Amino acid sequence: MSKDRHPTFDAFRGLAILAVIALHCLNRPPERADASDSLLAGLNQAFLVLWRPWLVFAVPVFLFMSGYFLCKTRINSWAEYRAHLKKRLPRILIPLVTWWLVGRLILAGVMIAYFRSAQTDMSDVAQRELYFTIAFFIQGPYYYLIVLAQMYVVLPVLAWLNRMELGRLGLLAFCIAWLAFRQPRLSQWTVLLLIPWLLYYQLGMFVGNRARLNYRRYRKLIVAAVVIFGFLGVLVSLAQLWGYAAAPAVSGIAPVEAAYSCSVIALMLLLAESRWAPGWLVRLGGYSFGIYLIHMLFVVLAVTLVRQVEWLWSFHPLYHAVVAAATLAGSVLFIAGVRRLLPQRICQRFLGF
Repeated sequence: MSKDRHPTFDAFRGLAILAVIALHCLNRPPERADASDSLLAGLNQAFLVLWRPWLVFAVPVFLFMSGYFLCKTRINSWAEYRAHLKKRLPRILIPLVTWWLVGRLILAGVMIAYFRSAQTDMSDVAQRELYFTIAFFIQGPYYYLIVLAQMYVVLPVLAWLNRMELGRLGLLAFCIAWLAFRQPRLSQWTVLLLIPWLLYYQLGMFVGNRARLNYRRYRKLIVAAVVIFGFLGVLVSLAQLWGYAAAPAVSGIAPVEAAYSCSVIALMLLLAESRWAPGWLVRLGGYSFGIYLIHMLFVVLAVTLVRQVEWLWSFHPLYHAVVAAATLAGSVLFIAGVRRLLPQRICQRFLGF
């Protein structure tokens, strides 16, 4: 498999960004007070529980691809290391800061406008304090970029270990053992630690450093793994709903979800042998990084508009389909429009697309 951009990988980037949007729509269900024992409430709850486990492959797939394409990296001096960081980190950190600030400032403006429209008796000092508190509160779905930046920082060590068979296998064994024994004690700040996510990145480096395997030989096993671990994820989701299991702090790192994500990655490698690559998904994959950066702005906008139509948001599957479609369309059109208006250098360096 060529180390150049692979059309199947680009198609899976498109699938992964669709899963990201769907997940973040699920995290913002409509605030509807249905009777707990009503049929509609049951259907809505079932949708949330049964749909989410199939979407958790998104960030693992992105991390796998990064590890796969950088597995042959050679950094032999501090000068090369600095050049590596200078090349890689600004590509993700500058757009991250740009859109994080834009999102925070928009949110702060909306909140201030709301409090003023509600005629809340607040002094100017209190309003300024509220503004800056909201504007610079650290929040948002950018944990993937934070994790990826950490992977770039430690890449020389990972690349050195992956040049040895024992190093590759040892890293994989460590990731699996950590996941198995540390998962119950994870906290919400896991995002600041790369170890829970190292499994997918290391899997990419492991596959990229080995001779090409005949994945078609294992196609039945791979497809069965995707289905089995997907349904196991549904069972775990039901157990969490009924209080028999604790929900993970960050999606995609629970053992069952990790197994499902790895099986999806294996499916991607299987499909890559036949060069499965629907054109619309490949094109969407080219927008994936930009969509990741800005989609939450359009999720919030779509949710706000859809909630104005009661019949539309009373049924969760329809509500989420409309919000996800509007978010995707808004993000793609915005990126395409900005690309036409602004110079390519500014778009790539500061906006991420």
